[in-house]
Amino acid sequence: MNSPGDHWQRYALKPHRTLNLDIGIKIVDAVYKRNKKHYALKILNKAQLVKKKVIRSAMVEKDALVALGTRPRLHQGVIRLHHCFQDQAHLCESVMVDFFLSLIQLDFALDLATNGDLKVLVQKYGSISLNCGRYFTAQLIDAIQYLHDSGIVHRDIKPENLLLDDEWRIKLCDFGCAYIGKDLESMLCQHELLQTYPRSAPRANTFVGTAAYISPELLSRSETNPKRYATSS
Repeated sequence: MNSPGDHWQRYALKPHRTLNLDIGIKIVDAVYKRNKKHYALKILNKAQLVKKKVIRSAMVEKDALVALGTRPRLHQGVIRLHHCFQDQAHLCESVMVDFFLSLIQLDFALDLATNGDLKVLVQKYGSISLNCGRYFTAQLIDAIQYLHDSGIVHRDIKPENLLLDDEWRIKLCDFGCAYIGKDLESMLCQHELLQTYPRSAPRANTFVGTAAYISPELLSRSETNPKRYATSS
């Protein structure tokens, strides 16, 4: 078996620092030696994914990021997946794989957001100003509209999933709860089908995401209607 150093050398990657460490997930700031750029390597431990029964969530995130990354027009408000790979025991999102944790991971190579996330910002500085709120809200709405036009519904919008790049612009991340369709029009058609034939399509008021950020319409068990938020042409 190759040593961890051999694997880093193989992918021309150099670990710089660990950004976040959680159960089953490690995020590393790593340098791609060929272009000297920094990327965020999201390392998912497969054993923990199986234990927590979130393998499907990891694959949904990969599929959503791949779908967005192959669009003719990319959006700066959405995190970009540069590479995804896995070995017999790993799943990876990023430009590199962290083999320091042995062969038990899936890795994603993503854009590096150097200023953390919105939750950390608020915790550090307190409530943001009205102008700052407008600044972030406008970016978020634009990113969500892009997702819907691409047939992606995020379904887990929260401060932790709003990363901040070096220009303090939002980058929406973590697509593990996403719905993946064709485009916004197909989503609207599915909603109409549900109204006419309730048993023929998935429920529109099924809860996904984070309980602490559950929306009012789900609390009241009201159904969500994409048409309310669709922009007119």
